[in-house]
Amino acid sequence: MGQARREVAPGIHVMTTLGNIVSIETARGIVQIDTGHSRKRAEEVIAELRQASDLPLRMIVYSHGHFGYNDVVPVWLEHAEARGEPRPPVVAHENVVKRYRRYLLTSDLQQTIVELQFRSPKGSLRGRKIPLHFPDITFSRALQIDDPKRPMELFWAPSETDDCLAVWIPGERILYAGAGHVSALPNIGTPQKIQRDTLRWVDTLEYFESLKPELLIPEHGHEIVGRELIRDVLTSTIRALRYIHDETIRLMNEGLTVAEILSTITYPDDLFDRPWLVEGYGHRDYIVRDVYRSQNGWWEDRNPTNLHPAHPKAAAEAVLSALTDRTAVLDRAKALFAAGQGQLALHVVDLLALADGTEPEVKAAKALKAEICRALARANTSYVSKSLYYSTAQILKGEAE
Repeated sequence: MGQARREVAPGIHVMTTLGNIVSIETARGIVQIDTGHSRKRAEEVIAELRQASDLPLRMIVYSHGHFGYNDVVPVWLEHAEARGEPRPPVVAHENVVKRYRRYLLTSDLQQTIVELQFRSPKGSLRGRKIPLHFPDITFSRALQIDDPKRPMELFWAPSETDDCLAVWIPGERILYAGAGHVSALPNIGTPQKIQRDTLRWVDTLEYFESLKPELLIPEHGHEIVGRELIRDVLTSTIRALRYIHDETIRLMNEGLTVAEILSTITYPDDLFDRPWLVEGYGHRDYIVRDVYRSQNGWWEDRNPTNLHPAHPKAAAEAVLSALTDRTAVLDRAKALFAAGQGQLALHVVDLLALADGTEPEVKAAKALKAEICRALARANTSYVSKSLYYSTAQILKGEAE
């Protein structure tokens, strides 16, 4: 069960599933932003909404095209039909259609990404049909919603994805920011997804601020109330993102590789010590990587070994064959781990752990690597990093048995 309904302004209801679902009452019906990830929760949300409003569904709006936010559109359409209402149109930014076509092309890959990021067993989602519901109406820049009571504008707000939209209600100075603001450090450069653009996200935040909203409803987390607080949240996020971008570019110009930048860049407390800039989902390292990729391409370590690499299994076997004292490798990795140097321990243990085979030292290395990954997961605040550590630890555990 998600959080109970919150009426954040007269006739504007927020409920939580994977993210915030927003129901906006207008003179001509409810503009429904997102529908949820499960039939059970959608039915709960509809029941909660109907305690407050009996208006018909006017339209369903996609905040963006990621899985989970609109997996159960049919539940809402069935609800409208059961009430004898016309079928509400589904509205989205035009790039949602491109995203959905890409998802269909790479469906098994997308399921693998979901398994790793949300800690599902390996292969558990493979072959499942992706619940995609293509929109009926799309727009490029903006779409005006005329209404005698509450006119509003849907506008393109590229940020976490290139198909994000936001909703502006000018008469009440209310902004639904969608994935453009998520109550944490923006999730730029996430490890398994296509590149996100740091400066494009900054542009979106600057446009949000130019509207001078007095109530901001994010994709995740509680609404932000008051002009001064909203200004502080938006402008401090802009400054933090610009700092990461500019420092990464400066260090690239000095000739540093991405790994060297990650170990060199610093984050001043006066910029980053804010509750809405915590690494709750994404991570500062991810943003650095995204900026680096935007300017450099994929050869980011400058190591010629990786220009035309051998198959990973063949490379691992070659390294394994060169080791004359495998026990020493294990002992060194254990010592580093015990000394609190988990990342260095991973680099060492990989000399053994990347190999296939049933040799005792290889299995021991995989088990040790799994243990290190679990420890790093516990120490990390980023949900994505935690998940990838835990998911790979579970895979390694199976290989070590």
